[in-house]
Amino acid sequence: MQRKIIWLLLIFTGLYSCKEDNLLTSECASPSVPQLSSFEYLNLSEALDSCYTFPPSGPIGYNETYEDTMYLNPFSNPNNPNQFVYAKHIENNSFPKSKELWKFDISTGEHSFVTDITSYQFRVGAWGESDWILLNSLSLNIWKVKPNGDSLTQITFDGGMYYPYWINNGTQIICSTTGAFGKRILDIEGQIIDTIEQLSVVVADNNGKVAGLINDPNFVDPKFGFMNLESNEFTTLFIYDLDENGPIVTIDWLDDETIIWTDHDVGIWSININTLEKKLIKASCEDHRLYHASVIQDQSRNYLLLGRMVSHYTGANNLHAVRELSIFDLTTEVEQIINF
Repeated sequence: MQRKIIWLLLIFTGLYSCKEDNLLTSECASPSVPQLSSFEYLNLSEALDSCYTFPPSGPIGYNETYEDTMYLNPFSNPNNPNQFVYAKHIENNSFPKSKELWKFDISTGEHSFVTDITSYQFRVGAWGESDWILLNSLSLNIWKVKPNGDSLTQITFDGGMYYPYWINNGTQIICSTTGAFGKRILDIEGQIIDTIEQLSVVVADNNGKVAGLINDPNFVDPKFGFMNLESNEFTTLFIYDLDENGPIVTIDWLDDETIIWTDHDVGIWSININTLEKKLIKASCEDHRLYHASVIQDQSRNYLLLGRMVSHYTGANNLHAVRELSIFDLTTEVEQIINF
């Protein structure tokens, strides 16, 4: 019971840490989705998952060190499956550590710097169809920036807003607020237009259906499902057992019928919202954990961009961790590391 209460607090307060621009606007009709190019410009190597079990740790846990450069939070361009952005953290013995947002084009091999995000947080789900990328400042205000680094713009000013995601085809933003369980819905300029109670921190939208967890006072564990933004009705798919699962790190829609999510402790899951068939797509192990999953937005919806952490036991109670990105093929179930 104590573990469940801790996980609930983490989930609903958000304290668990963690080609050229299309110049589309919300008024423009989105063009047909381009075909995903081959991966010839990506330096890929097969992910060799050992599932190594570490020796018992000391009384205060392992001594952990990290690779100098860490890659995390990959997210696909919803308008062009050949582009994705990711966060690059550089360990330079400073605080806050140096953090950058980068963009990669699979079709051309172009690798471009977007903006410095040392003073911001970037989350999976923050690149919208309106071609803006959302950032969250350390003061808990929301900013947006174009994927070429232009037009960095602050859109909220009173603080207390975090975990922003695009909804309704990039025309609105949903975010969490401090001091209450629930969500605010903002327009593209940051003005509050609605409130949704009880939805969890991590969510994902698909044509007005927002997937996530919802707290129910009649249950110890939260419900997993989706909310219809027009009716504010929540459809429960299953009860999320906090004794068996860790906090949800990311959620995405694979297609109109399938939600995927990453569970910090277990791995990547999917559920069909019609048949309720639930599947573990790829399991985490003690020496590697899958933290982020983003669907590459091509017509096949066959590939996931993953963010993973691999830990190496170096002896004498020491672990050395590497944060890296990968591509997972849902058909062959082969995962390949992206080497920058």
